[in-house]
Amino acid sequence: MPKLLSLRRLSKLPPAMLPRYNPDVLVPGIIHIGCGVFHRAHQALYTELALAAAPGDWGIIGANLHHRQARDLLLAQNGLYTVLEQGPQASTATLIACLHDLVFAPEDATRLPYLMAQPPIKLVSLTVGENGYCRHPLTGELDLAHQDIVHDLEHPMVPVSIVGTLVAGLRARRLVHGEPITILCCDDLPRNGVILKNLVIAFAERSDHDTAHWIARNVAFPSSVAERLAYPADAAALAEVRTLIGMEDAAAVSAEPFKRWVIEDNFAAGRPQWEAGGAELVADTVPYEQMKLRLFDAACSMLGYLGHGAGDEHIGQTMADPASATLLRRFLDEEAAPALPQPAVYDLTAYKAQVLARLTNPHLAYRCDRIVADGSQKLPQRLLDTVRNNLEKGRSVQFAALAVAAWMHYAGGVDKNGAVTDVKDAMADSLRTTAQEDATHVVDRLLRIERIFGDDLPRNAVFRTALIRALETLRRDGSRRTVAEWTQTAI
Repeated sequence: MPKLLSLRRLSKLPPAMLPRYNPDVLVPGIIHIGCGVFHRAHQALYTELALAAAPGDWGIIGANLHHRQARDLLLAQNGLYTVLEQGPQASTATLIACLHDLVFAPEDATRLPYLMAQPPIKLVSLTVGENGYCRHPLTGELDLAHQDIVHDLEHPMVPVSIVGTLVAGLRARRLVHGEPITILCCDDLPRNGVILKNLVIAFAERSDHDTAHWIARNVAFPSSVAERLAYPADAAALAEVRTLIGMEDAAAVSAEPFKRWVIEDNFAAGRPQWEAGGAELVADTVPYEQMKLRLFDAACSMLGYLGHGAGDEHIGQTMADPASATLLRRFLDEEAAPALPQPAVYDLTAYKAQVLARLTNPHLAYRCDRIVADGSQKLPQRLLDTVRNNLEKGRSVQFAALAVAAWMHYAGGVDKNGAVTDVKDAMADSLRTTAQEDATHVVDRLLRIERIFGDDLPRNAVFRTALIRALETLRRDGSRRTVAEWTQTAI
């Protein structure tokens, strides 16, 4: 039986996979909070490639606030794991050796702030999810009533929220030596660096004015756009990794071959040479962010909700349906691309083709039940801004309306037989539908949720009519038949 991947067995790997630096002496310069599948297949991979090109003190301390499983798996392998890139024709495995240590914050709430204060740490990056920042649902500002923020303002030395943790670490850094540092958000939030800076300073102003002033002068908050589909390695993928590396790797992750990372070039204390792995350093990330959110992320949401309604396990199955593929292509061409508010930073024709190619990868195991989670947080920037622009310009909103109606159908939490289903959303209770509600009532009730639809979309008769028609059809005919009908009749 193959042995478990570890540092002492490193020499047993195929020579081409060996790191081009010595992991044993790698000094950590980065703390990454949210050391899940996406980080391990994306930012950690870029750091590995940067170290191969230009060795330096850029090892990563991975940390999680809520789940310990990744920590336990990775510690058993000395932080080593492989990224299995599954392309249409073949798979490749890349060894990641730059994870220096792993922390499960709830075991010791003081450890992360202590580590942030250490002089070698120059950068803290984050992938904690859109819901992880304790933002107010209407204003987008720090939610002072959130239970974690209330706790952290009362107990700043033992924080539980990401914002409280960052402020505790920055305060410790100010008191110990005062060296500057960069906080790099990699989550799908618009202008994520600006948002995070505002949240952190808002918290600091209520807990420690001196630290708030120091943060404003000494901490950089660049925005970034991170793009890749990554998912836990299933049994087949783990077996493929075993064949490729000759060892067991219980911490392996799977990913599509495509990856992109666009980063605002605004760092306070240096950074790895991420451009060696293909990262793009730019002055303004907003056009890249809008293109990703409104084309690729919107496509994933559309396929996720329609595929989930059809009983598909992953969106690759949904894209295998010719009508679904046609629907997505028409949405991109007729609604999403024309509504982009700024000149495209890439060739839009090429980018749309890239989106379609990525989503038709037969090995893409991106699960629908994962995509549909937390739609109340995702739809506004993925689909509703496109709807607003097209309504203003008198263009079609039929395909986006179908995607939003599919979300409403999912969020209602009732299947076609009237049975209650599980809805993964922070607003699930307020979204839930009864079997007796007709489509018009459901649409009108959900449209009144201002934090999702604002105060403008509920008043738009064109959008409301399209939603009612779509939801009625989904309820009557099911997802697959509705997609076929919509593709043929939508104008």
